[in-house]
Amino acid sequence: MKTKQGEISVFLSLILVCVLSLFLGLVESARMAGARLYLEMAADSSVCSVMSQYNRNLWDMYHLLFLEVESDEAIEESFASYLEFYLSRENLYPMQIKEVDVKEAETMTDKGGIALEKEILSYVAYQFPDLLSGLADVEDLLETVQEMEDAEPDWDAANECIDEITDSDQEEELEIDWEKIRLLDRLKELFRGDILDLVLGEEVLVSKNSVRLKGIPSTEYRGERLKEGSIAEKYMISEYCRLNFDSFLTQCERKLAPKQQVLQYEQEYLLFGKESDRKNLKETVETLLALRGSLNLSYLLQSSKCRSEVDLFTLSLSGGNIYIQGALSAFILSLWAFAEAVWDVKILLKGESVPFFKRTDQWNLGLNEFLNFRFLDKPPKKGTTGAIYQDYLRILFLIANRTERNVRIIDVIQWNVQSVQEDFLVSDCISKLEMQTAIEETHLFLKKGKYARTTNVIGSY
Repeated sequence: MKTKQGEISVFLSLILVCVLSLFLGLVESARMAGARLYLEMAADSSVCSVMSQYNRNLWDMYHLLFLEVESDEAIEESFASYLEFYLSRENLYPMQIKEVDVKEAETMTDKGGIALEKEILSYVAYQFPDLLSGLADVEDLLETVQEMEDAEPDWDAANECIDEITDSDQEEELEIDWEKIRLLDRLKELFRGDILDLVLGEEVLVSKNSVRLKGIPSTEYRGERLKEGSIAEKYMISEYCRLNFDSFLTQCERKLAPKQQVLQYEQEYLLFGKESDRKNLKETVETLLALRGSLNLSYLLQSSKCRSEVDLFTLSLSGGNIYIQGALSAFILSLWAFAEAVWDVKILLKGESVPFFKRTDQWNLGLNEFLNFRFLDKPPKKGTTGAIYQDYLRILFLIANRTERNVRIIDVIQWNVQSVQEDFLVSDCISKLEMQTAIEETHLFLKKGKYARTTNVIGSY
């Protein structure tokens, strides 16, 4: 059979067109996949470039990485400028930016300061890898403290006992030592007075710094309350607070003069959130008295010698009434423990140590000294080993409310950074950023023209 001239050429041409179409389709498919990866790389690099503009003052003072922004529009403009650098290159991926949106931005104040917590934990874990080695002892101590009740004496119960003693029907039958009854009244009124003045005395100068609480992050926060975290996390954050915030006795190594600080007793503010240094110190002292009173009462209840002394003292107070004697004995044991705690806190505020759990040789105040108000004098110098003021603050941080602690940390950070940057606001500080980008791409090996693509990218510290 004879073939017509040119049939083979036509046949090969048709095959070549099909092969080229298949080949160019495969090439275009590979190019589109490469364009997708190139866009993701460009967007990821762009958001990293945006996040690299973290606030330097915040890092220098507190070792925290947060991006300070003016508005979502400013973020979008900055992101688009970095992305445009990649998309304007001459390559096989011709693209144009159509739209850039901030999909989500997590600030320092969101969700009870959870972003701040993550930053703090990351820094502490990196800086102090062996910090948690002694955590077991702290956990045991914290469990013991949480099981104890408030050591403040039960004034109502005491008044009820005294009222029963002075009841007119029994007054002639009972032999009452009224001088000792008046002594109890004096002790009661003394402990109900200004505890801070009782502990510090007139010779100690207390900071007069104060601040307005209206409009600050902690008072403006209306978000969710965080569940209590692990003991390990609380312990690490307490160490961060020790290193970065001042207290009544210590100053951190931050690059900030004390006169620039709004409050001098920053750790005490983190714990109690009052508007002045004096009020925060007063709350701290009262809490330490309650804590030390609980621990001291535990010692007295285990000491048969101390209990016997108290029972003998209350015998004349009760007039032989066993019920009244038992109630008064419990009340006086609480007063005694509380009076010993006054000396303990005085010692702590001088920078000296007080053991958490005392032994007999570490007990300072005898019953007669207590009844003679010796605890109002200067405490004795025994040179005992134990925990210092900062160690007791660490315990208070471990039992503090997680959300309140976080937002108060944010308060102090804002106040102090504003001393070197007046327009600084923690509400403008971002830890996590999610951007959505709409891109228009052009086919190179197909005649379909242009097509749209959307990608999301997340940047965080």
